[in-house]
Parts: sequence; structure tokens; C-alpha cells
Amino acid sequence: MKLSRVFFLGLGAVLLWEISLGVRAQPAPGQSGVIHFNSVNVSGYGALVRKRYDTQPVQIFGTLLLPADLSARVPAMVIKHGSGGVSEKREFEWAQVLNDMGIAAFIVDSFTPRGITSTATDQSVLSAATDIADALNALKLLASHPDIDPSRIGIIGFSRGGSVTSQTAYEEIRKGVIDDELRFAAHIPVYPSCTNRFWSPNMTGAPLLYLLAALDDYTPALPCADFTPRLATLGADITTIIYPDAHHGFDGGLVTDEPRSPARCENCTTSRNCALETRLDTFESSRFDTGEVFATNEALNAYLASCTTTGVTTGWNAAAESMAINDVRIFLTRVFNLSGVTLPASQADRIFNWLQDAFPQYLQPRGTQSQTGYGYYFRCYGGTGSCVGARDGKIYYLVPAIDPNTIFELGDEAGLLGIAVQSGY
Repeated sequence: MKLSRVFFLGLGAVLLWEISLGVRAQPAPGQSGVIHFNSVNVSGYGALVRKRYDTQPVQIFGTLLLPADLSARVPAMVIKHGSGGVSEKREFEWAQVLNDMGIAAFIVDSFTPRGITSTATDQSVLSAATDIADALNALKLLASHPDIDPSRIGIIGFSRGGSVTSQTAYEEIRKGVIDDELRFAAHIPVYPSCTNRFWSPNMTGAPLLYLLAALDDYTPALPCADFTPRLATLGADITTIIYPDAHHGFDGGLVTDEPRSPARCENCTTSRNCALETRLDTFESSRFDTGEVFATNEALNAYLASCTTTGVTTGWNAAAESMAINDVRIFLTRVFNLSGVTLPASQADRIFNWLQDAFPQYLQPRGTQSQTGYGYYFRCYGGTGSCVGARDGKIYYLVPAIDPNTIFELGDEAGLLGIAVQSGY
């Protein structure tokens, strides 16, 4: 059955099935479709980390789509929606991408069970800490599924869901819901907010892949690109990719190839003008642009009120969408150790391929393989004794035989990728 049809099953049939199914302590072999599970409502991040939330369970649900081959336990991804709720054009079609790779997909709906349709114009309608609790409780549910490998469960989320995805990579957050050592094995935040961020130096150790849009005026890319290198210094396995000419929601065309102009939402709220970070281990809040520490909640709230604004742009970009799918496939194939998946060239490899063809006098022989090491994804050419590498959104050039201590910066990865794509790579 096509995934979009699952989304539009008759409401009466779904309700009858769910009522008869109830809330299982452990899913049955082969169980898929709509599954109810227990989560909690949480007032905020402090309550989540300190476990000071209402322990009365709240029943929510998700839709589990399993891949065709269940001959062995399969990896899985929790899919976390954004401020507009679950969409066939995004969450269900991403589930199809994952299923095609042999990965189960669990689309968690935090809004519908709570009577919410959107938080785009008012994010306070539901605390994002509640979305996080839902994601971590979904992890516990999937870990008990007989067809799913509990050591290979990741999470991907978009916008608000992207922030949830990044924040579940911190131990303080994880331990707010999970008592044992269970953790997500991979995190893919897609255009998350990094202008009002919660973080900690205590990370779970799972790899992260940030997918960002260069033209994003909702959750801008630059604050994330400036922030992720800090996480890398903590030893995080982290990759940051910025897609040129892409707006927020660049993957919204997954079910159509019709060209559309970017759309405006004048009432949608955004923290793009903020520069706020809160540490989860100390709960100290400060401005990351000036270093100012907020001594009181009143000062913090006043700053948030002053920097929050409205009016955002969203829009599908076919090239960015295609590259994002490719980059997710590359990332998850590595992290989940998948076999039998045909991989495209990575973003960095596209640039390397273009460079070696455009400047053969410096980069030969053609066909040299890329590798990872020394904090770089790189390619070294024995014929010319030179190397090109990618790190933290930049492309670099090195000639070790001439000067092993001087690394030249060639430019931003996003800009060079645009040239490579226009050149057919």
C-alpha cells in the first residue's frame, strides 16, 4: 500500500482498530500502522531534565511503516514533525525513503492526540519539551518491537522537530525520560533552530547530521553552522551540510515535481533575531553573540520577547531535496552499517569530483577514493602530491610535500557545491 494512502485511511476504521488494539506493553511481531503509546506532558526543559513533570501518562500515537524484508531485525527511525504537524508531503514520504533502504519509520504525532493543529503562530501552545518526551518514549516503544534492532534506532525531525532531534543527543535530556542506557543511535536535525538552543557538553556519543538551508529566514543556517564546530571539539561525530538557494521546508515537494514559488507566512513566529543558549547541565542562559548572562528569568523573558518576530518564508527546492535524500542515505548507511544500498556521491565528493576535473594539474589521478581522518573528510592525490578536504562547512587544499603545516581554505562548502551542481556534478 502506498504510504500516502495509509495517512488517509478512513477515520472510522482507524478508530475501531485502535480501540480493539489498545496500548500494548510490547508490539507484536509484524505489527505496523497506527500504534498508541504512553508519554507525558512537560512544562519545560527544567521540568524534563529534573523529572518534575506530571507522571500521569498521556496516550499519543504514531504510524509505524515497516520495510518489506523482515528476515532479520531492522534499524528504525523516529520521524518528528514540525510546527505544522504531520504532513503527507514530508513525514510520510520520508518514511518511504527510509523503507526503501530497509529501515522502519515511526511517524510520531505530538499534536493530534492533544487537540493541536499547529504551533506556527504560537510555539507556547505546547512546550517543545513535551515533543522531546514523546520522541524518547517512542524510542522505548520501538526498542521493544520484535522486528526492530534496539541498537540501531535513530531520529530525524524537521524545524521544531529538528530541534527536538538535536536536543535528544544530550545526556541530561535522555535521562529525563530513559532510566537505562537506551539511546538514539543517530540524529538528523533538518533546518532546526539554533538561535534559541538548549545544549550540554554531555553528549550521548551518537552521530549527528545537520541539514540546513542557505536562504532560511525561519531557522537560519548560520547560527547552526557556527555552533556545530563547538560540538565537534567535544568529540561529537557531526556533519553539517548547507544547501544553496534553499529555503526553510526545501523538502516539501516530495510528492510532486511541480515548480512552486516560495510562500510567506506573515503570522508565523521566529526566533531568527535571537542569540540565546541555555546549558542543560547548569541551566545558565546567555547570549552567544555578546556573552551576556541572564541573572533572572524576567531578564531572559524580556530578551526573548524583544528578539522574537514574525514573518517567514518557506519553499520547496528540488535540487536541495534530492541532495538531502542522498546525504541521509549516505549517513544512515554508514551509521547503521547497511549493506546492499546503492549510494550516490556525497556533497563533499561532488565538490572533489568537480575540482579534480576543473583543475587536473593540481589533483591527479582521477578516481582517487575519499576517506575520513584528522577531523576531515578528504581525498589525497598521489600523482600531484596534494589533498582536498571538507570540514565544518569549508573546503580546504593542502600540498604536504611543499608545506605540511599550511592548509589553504578554498571557500564555503555551500557556495562551491552550487558551482559543482551547475557544472553537472
